[in-house]
Amino acid sequence: MLGKKFLLLVVILASAFYFWCIHYEACEIAYDDFERGMAYYNNKNFKKAVPLLLKSAEEGEVKAQYHLGMMYEKGLGVSKEMAKAELWYRKAAEQGLLKAQNHLGFMYKEGKGVSQDMKQAFQWFYKAADQGDKQAQIIIGKMYYEGEGVTQNIENAVQWYRKVAAQGDVQHQFKLGLMYSQGEEITKEVSQAINWFSKAAEQGHVEAQYHLADIYYTGVEKDFSQAINWYRKAAEQSYAKAQFHLGVMYENGEGVIQDVRKAAQWYRKAAEQGGAEAQFKTGLMYYDGKGFPQSFFDANLWFSKAAEQGHVKAQNNIGLLYYEGNGVSQDFKKAAEWYRKAAKQGNVDAQYNLAVMYNKGQGVSKNLTKAQRWFRKAAEQGDVQAEMALEDLSE
Repeated sequence: MLGKKFLLLVVILASAFYFWCIHYEACEIAYDDFERGMAYYNNKNFKKAVPLLLKSAEEGEVKAQYHLGMMYEKGLGVSKEMAKAELWYRKAAEQGLLKAQNHLGFMYKEGKGVSQDMKQAFQWFYKAADQGDKQAQIIIGKMYYEGEGVTQNIENAVQWYRKVAAQGDVQHQFKLGLMYSQGEEITKEVSQAINWFSKAAEQGHVEAQYHLADIYYTGVEKDFSQAINWYRKAAEQSYAKAQFHLGVMYENGEGVIQDVRKAAQWYRKAAEQGGAEAQFKTGLMYYDGKGFPQSFFDANLWFSKAAEQGHVKAQNNIGLLYYEGNGVSQDFKKAAEWYRKAAKQGNVDAQYNLAVMYNKGQGVSKNLTKAQRWFRKAAEQGDVQAEMALEDLSE
């Protein structure tokens, strides 16, 4: 037992002595050039490291070549010389060192110390990607996708994206889901879209959760229970579009028991993030007293927010509030102004309402010609009341 303790003490003392030697440069130990060079390198004594690593690199030691490349690139213990950095990176890369291949790829891609050459960048990244390096695989996929340094090939890009996604990369899982769901650049495959969106969604990717819910809500794989599940997960991450759709499902009782109170709450959450359609729906809920106590004041507040973003139905509804004097002081002139904004965008209700105001001279000078014109526009969209009004004006 005593012998073992003595042996352990010898090992500890020898280790301590070695590190003391390296730190204080008090002795040299019979290690080979690379190991001694790396000891100096790790101790940030770069000037002492250079000749040892250089000797080792010239003898073909790949890691020494790589570290010399870094030292010349960053000016560690030597003058910064990108040409020499490229030289040593290349020697290491040609021996298959993945890190060196990536460094060389970036140098040529960015034109860092060398003339920019996307073809060479592609070649070196490809070698690293072929060895399984995730970063290089991402770059190769992107270069195939955009046709940088290689002929554009979406199918090849997808193959590399799949390699990356299979390693759990959430962004590329989502990207593949989008590509398969949209079918614009590759053949649309809903099953593949669901597969990749699901993988990303399960990792908490909010847009993947939303798109997955959309497929279950509207697609051939319709499943309201799955849709409500994924909309809820995205909504709970404050994703406005998911909050809005959750409101729709609660209002319509799709996949859940109909609950206008919850619908109103989700609409408002989305509205508070600036969604025009959600602002309009929130205004409607206040206007109709659904889910909220009826409040024309709040209805006008939310209609106004949506209207300022060009929401045509909200513009018409503000006109209606001013016309009726609900939540605002009655003002026919302002009513006509809002009806006109919506009417010019083709809203049939606003066209009819504006025509009525021209016919009666409310908020505008009475003008039967303009009344006929707006009634006609509404009638052309199938508005029965507008057709009847046109007939009355023609008599």
